[in-house]
Amino acid sequence: MASTCAASATETTAGRLAYLDRLKILFVGGVIFGHAWAGYSNFQGAWVYTDVREATLRPASAAVLEALLGPFALFAMGMFFLIAGLLTPGSVDRKGPARFARDRLVRLGLPLAVFTFLLWPPTAYLLDRLAGTPTGSLWSAFARPDPVQLWFAEVLLVYSLGYAALRAVRPVRPPRALPAATRLTLPRLFAVSAAVAATSFLMRGWFPLNTDGWLGLHLCQWAQYLALFILGLLAVRHGWLDPVPDRLRRACGIVAIAGTLAIAAFALIVAESGASPEEFLGGWNPAALATAAAEGLLSVHLAVWLLGTAQRRLTRPPRSPAATRDAFAAFLVQAHVLVVLALAVRPVPAPAEVKGLVVSLGGVALSFAVGHLLTGLGSRPAGAGAGVSASTDPPPV
Repeated sequence: MASTCAASATETTAGRLAYLDRLKILFVGGVIFGHAWAGYSNFQGAWVYTDVREATLRPASAAVLEALLGPFALFAMGMFFLIAGLLTPGSVDRKGPARFARDRLVRLGLPLAVFTFLLWPPTAYLLDRLAGTPTGSLWSAFARPDPVQLWFAEVLLVYSLGYAALRAVRPVRPPRALPAATRLTLPRLFAVSAAVAATSFLMRGWFPLNTDGWLGLHLCQWAQYLALFILGLLAVRHGWLDPVPDRLRRACGIVAIAGTLAIAAFALIVAESGASPEEFLGGWNPAALATAAAEGLLSVHLAVWLLGTAQRRLTRPPRSPAATRDAFAAFLVQAHVLVVLALAVRPVPAPAEVKGLVVSLGGVALSFAVGHLLTGLGSRPAGAGAGVSASTDPPPV
């Protein structure tokens, strides 16, 4: 199917995609780093190692890390969905809706199924036994499938198949120039932020931030994920973010910083009034409202600012052509890598701060190393049906 979209971030020149490749690599590393530290937090269910940890971060350390990693956690996965939205229309244009859907089922559905139903249950069982908290037989572990970090693949698969179905019944029309009144502006981004904040606040009355929701779909943040995925789709169609106008980029950065500082001050007042940490994760209360408001501002405005900054600063392609595929593989294997490292340092009589540093830095390096090994084993020679190159059809993450 010939491309009918306006010029977009999915064009085939490597320079046009270099900033997206680098953003994905940076964010995958950041997610792995954050998961490692979450394993030593005191929030139940924060990460697969949290509930069986042998050491806990001291309150001062936890507060510093929450200040640094908390905002990242509120928008990091949404950034992946924005990138996916930017890349999806071009892929559907090249392949057609049916082939695109089959490709997503293989590239997202197959790793999700293998991880959830085969690879993770034995690991969860061994983790419980080694930690001294057995929860039943090995068979019972298989009866409780858990996608862990691959909930992202599950949600992205739902969005991708939905978009493919929409394109199948409603083919894309030729692009047209938009009047100034319908172009992307700061007030319109404010409206998107407000919608994300309001919907997130309502959803967390049923699905707090530390819960997975139905089928591990992380419904607690669907307002953000779906909004950014759709923003990416529309941006490709109308050329809104290719490139991000410099004036809009700067304004989004200012809004994200100023708004987050104001909300942080409000959150501090709420905390001082006696709100518990759990209240910030969900429920219809002022603390949860502060979290939802911060998420709305960060997920939309900071994402647009980062995208525009990357377009200007991260223009060199990664050193290795397979780097983005290594990043996707690193994302896939991170749970096993982090668990192995955490168990390796478990007998060491060291504080959680030291163990967290070792597991986080080592986890990022080892996950990418294992990912590189796996992509190398799975690579095929040119011309052997390997499909579209990494520069034109990047991996799902």
